[in-house]
This record gives sequence, structure tokens and C-alpha cells, in this order.
Amino acid sequence: MKQAIATFIAKAAHKLRKEKLKAHFISVFIATNRFKETPYFSDSASFTLPLPSSHTPDLTRHAHAALEKIFLENRSYKRAGILLGELCRETEMQYDFFTEDPLLAKKTSLMKTMDHINNKFSLSPLFFAAEGVVKNWKGLSAKCSPRYTTSWNE
Repeated sequence: MKQAIATFIAKAAHKLRKEKLKAHFISVFIATNRFKETPYFSDSASFTLPLPSSHTPDLTRHAHAALEKIFLENRSYKRAGILLGELCRETEMQYDFFTEDPLLAKKTSLMKTMDHINNKFSLSPLFFAAEGVVKNWKGLSAKCSPRYTTSWNE
């Protein structure tokens, strides 16, 4: 479950950086299959970040902390996801008087470098270990709508 959440965070953080945004709020949700004979379980947890961020490791750390609050062992989960909120522009962040990030420049440089390399190659050669080297889960994309307006092949 942690691998899936880390993968979702990495994709969302990449989109944030692409749009030059940062998130100040993160929510994680999980659910079992409501149509199975086992009892249905669904829960979510949220965190407000001390400073808005689009740094993948920071967001992953907070998402994993939220997941640990709601995850129950011996359940067969069907759904998991994340929500990022309170988005703000990178240039218009409101800083807290007592909170600062001394590594902000290094984090920004690292993410720019990773994004540059991953954009240059089609298979995204760089990823975080939290996403898993071997994915032991599979996303549900069997019932996707056709992309008539964005894909000539469909």
C-alpha cells in the first residue's frame, strides 16, 4: 500500500512542479471492496504541511504518516488515493514566522534535475525507492474512457 501511495504522490508532485505550484494540505484515503462478503472498510487521514511543498520526499513522508494512522492489517484493500489541497504558486507562498526550510534550494534543485532527466527519457529512469523497484500492485485502468480528443489512435 505504501508503494501505491508513494507512486501517486510522485505523479502528483511532478504535476505540481510542472504547473509551478505547491501543496499545503495532503489527504490519504483507502477502502476495501464493498461488494465482497467481508465487512466494508473505508477511512482517510489528512495533514496540513508546515510549509507548502512540491518536494516528493516531503509529501511521501507525510502521506505515509497519514497511511499509518488509518491502515488496518489483514484487509484486502481495493482502492487507495491521495488528495493535495490548498495549492499556491511557488512565488506566492506565505511563510510561517517560526518555520523555515534551510534545504529549500537543494530540494528545488534536486527536483528540477530529476524532472529534467525523466522528461528527457520516456520511461522515467529516476524514481524514489518508496515507489518500489518491483511493483507488487496494479492500478485499475481496464474501464477507462476513450481519449478521442487527445489520442489519434483512439
